[in-house]
Amino acid sequence: PQESSRFSINIAAPNHNGYDSILFHFNPRQFQRGGQLVINNKNESMWGNDLSVPLSQLPLVFGKQACTLIVQMTEEGFDVFVEGVHCARLEHRMALPKLKGPLCLQFPASDDYGNPEDWEVYRVWWGHKDSMAGKDLSGVAGVNLYSSVHPKKLFVSGLPKIHSEPEVDLRRAEMERAFRKYGGP
Repeated sequence: PQESSRFSINIAAPNHNGYDSILFHFNPRQFQRGGQLVINNKNESMWGNDLSVPLSQLPLVFGKQACTLIVQMTEEGFDVFVEGVHCARLEHRMALPKLKGPLCLQFPASDDYGNPEDWEVYRVWWGHKDSMAGKDLSGVAGVNLYSSVHPKKLFVSGLPKIHSEPEVDLRRAEMERAFRKYGGP
């Protein structure tokens, strides 16, 4: 976008509750900290820990008429390609919808503070495409961010807050049992 300084794209499950929960948030910001691409998720109105990539490491997004963005959802997460370059991966942080069905694609016209985001969408293609990710993902931001030991990942949510050391110890033991049972060999 030539005149834009930021824009965002969201992908959410059908039960997003007014985009209270977002599986994938893509938000390049031209003037924040020298230019940042912020990728994140949002669960019940709470943003996760963002993955920030300096815009200087990406193909040009701002100051030109158009750019091509491809987001591929894989078993591991959301792979982001700008002008064909694999720039980042947001590993799945929330369970994906169990039933096969449509996801929601949103192009917000303003940021979280109501500031307008001035940009245009020229074309959207939504469907299956063979994975564009190469075998060597060592230079891709967000890959193995959490250095998971097991090939599978276990999603846990809805846990009540804990307030004492015995509760912490109990929760730790419960998580260790769950990871041993479901986490793999």
